[in-house]
Amino acid sequence: VDYGTYGHNRVDYPLVQSHMVDAWGRLSYTPTRRSSLPRMDLSEGISLFFEQTPFKNWFPTKCLEYLENKSLDFRTSDKELVQTEFKSHVHSLMTHQAVTKSAQKKAKRLLDEADRMFESEEVIAIFKRMDTKAIEKSKRQLLFVKKSLFDTEVQLTVEDHKIHTASSSKLHTLGTEIPGKASKRKREIEDDQIVVDGDENRAKKTGSGRDIPSYRKFLGKTSVSDIIFKGNEEENVIQYNEQQPENVYDIESKCRSPTSQSDNDSGDHEEYQDYEKNVSDYEECFEEEIPSDMASADTIGSWILSSGKDVGEELSKYRENIPRTKAYLYPAYFGILDLSGEDTEVKKLFTDDEWNEMIKDFNNNVKLSDMEDEQERPFYELMDKISEVLMNKPSDLITGIESCAIEDNIKVNAIRRLIQTYAYNLQRLQLPMSEVAFGSNFTNAITKGILTFDRTYHYEEGEIQGLASSVITNMKSKPTDRSLIGQKVDFRVSKDQFEVLIGLRSGGLPTSPKGKKWMDKVDLSVALRDVLVNEGIENNGVKPEKFHKLFTLGVHTFNYNYNIYGLDWKTRGVWRIGLLQKVKLPLSTENLQIIEKLIISLMRIEETLHRIRKIRNEILTEKAKLYRFRRTSTCAMDYSICEHGRITRTRKAKE
Repeated sequence: VDYGTYGHNRVDYPLVQSHMVDAWGRLSYTPTRRSSLPRMDLSEGISLFFEQTPFKNWFPTKCLEYLENKSLDFRTSDKELVQTEFKSHVHSLMTHQAVTKSAQKKAKRLLDEADRMFESEEVIAIFKRMDTKAIEKSKRQLLFVKKSLFDTEVQLTVEDHKIHTASSSKLHTLGTEIPGKASKRKREIEDDQIVVDGDENRAKKTGSGRDIPSYRKFLGKTSVSDIIFKGNEEENVIQYNEQQPENVYDIESKCRSPTSQSDNDSGDHEEYQDYEKNVSDYEECFEEEIPSDMASADTIGSWILSSGKDVGEELSKYRENIPRTKAYLYPAYFGILDLSGEDTEVKKLFTDDEWNEMIKDFNNNVKLSDMEDEQERPFYELMDKISEVLMNKPSDLITGIESCAIEDNIKVNAIRRLIQTYAYNLQRLQLPMSEVAFGSNFTNAITKGILTFDRTYHYEEGEIQGLASSVITNMKSKPTDRSLIGQKVDFRVSKDQFEVLIGLRSGGLPTSPKGKKWMDKVDLSVALRDVLVNEGIENNGVKPEKFHKLFTLGVHTFNYNYNIYGLDWKTRGVWRIGLLQKVKLPLSTENLQIIEKLIISLMRIEETLHRIRKIRNEILTEKAKLYRFRRTSTCAMDYSICEHGRITRTRKAKE
């Protein structure tokens, strides 16, 4: 438990929004599913109450209401346990160093009056209300079991009635046979008929030896004879259901007893074959989205290293230990595995061999594309000429660079003018310089000039939000709700509303603190992840293997550093981000020639953007081809819960 925020009047920290319908074929982050999370006990719930509640609201009634809202089950019999845990947490707050003095005084008064408060009418009323809820829950479960048992007996009775009808028809056809053989066949058929014991409360059996349990105590006044008279009607209903695909059944039908299936019946086998044919025809012609409860087998395997370690499982275990109030500091909380080595805590989870294996696998898919010699050679000639000018130390450096023109090469000459602008701004640099000013004069100017030269991509900069992050953040909000802001970025490069490159700057000059740099990198990672999540939602139905090749790029700049990252999706709940290139910018005109690495890196980024655009177009084409079969997906959709949305941080209020 993090006691660093105890005693502050603040707004509760909202976790990144959940319950998003993530529809890209099980690409969601399953460790965040409610069914897989460990159930919170009373002690953890009380601890979380003190963590997220201002000390002015520390009361037993507020605590019980908080536990009730968290769907924790407690009754009057648990009153002593709740009271003991409550007093124990209050006592620990009295002496904790991170708790403010006002909160400590509040805890002391609360401990003295805790016994009296737990005997108040309000507390007793809450416990009685929880007892009533528990009784109602038990009643609902009993009614569900009763209905399931009733449906089971109805189905068994109708099936046995069908056997009885078939036996009677066989006896009728025996009239034309030889008398001796007919009497023998008659005795055999009579042995196969249903044998009912005289006692109604005892179990019944068919000729095949199958037990038919008696559920009369659940049926009330309804008798089996009444059900038999309705046999033809029930038989028609069952035949209708057999002609429909399995995924149109209601939820209750799945709870029927497995004893309702026929045993060793060739007729049932033929009906089953016809049923399979009907289902296949139905899916090919009409089905567009298969419900998740009828989902096909999972085709996405886990990421298992050669040592036998499951990467997704290790990341999930680590995530469970992340403090909720500090989640915005951990990429792993959002399912992102940082392979750059900057997240030292995650790196300690793996050995050196395992870490190198993961980096190698990542680099096989995500890397900057190389250029041909014909593309690089003119630029190298330009840099050689600029180096000669710098060695001569001219009085007018800008005019000297202007003379280094390359004939018949428009793009290289455009880059030369960008270098001139960089040198001009560097000569007139004055400290301090804001984040926006540094970006517009140096990093953003060169990035925009190179990546938008061919006018293929759309470049935007300023205090803007990510396109995909904005969509994901408001995915489950109501139309009447105020729209939430997605992850903010400093610039983005997009093509057909797909963000192929996102950039974020951490402070101006002098350099920003270390914590600011790390938080901005986490913001950048989440924004890149939202791009792939949104792409998966829009192209639902395409095989997940296609998304393994897709990735997006990010740029994080601080001080005179220019870091290039790439992010892709590996398996369920694991997005990988890695460092592709580290570039050092020129600090003065004396070392202006080192800008060569930045220019080459941006030209390689441009080639990489072409490759990303090609991969995305292949995914869009495959998505469009799905409609040839009048379907929107090739496999069952998986509706699940995923952590997503913007990162929200709490501000500590002054005491």
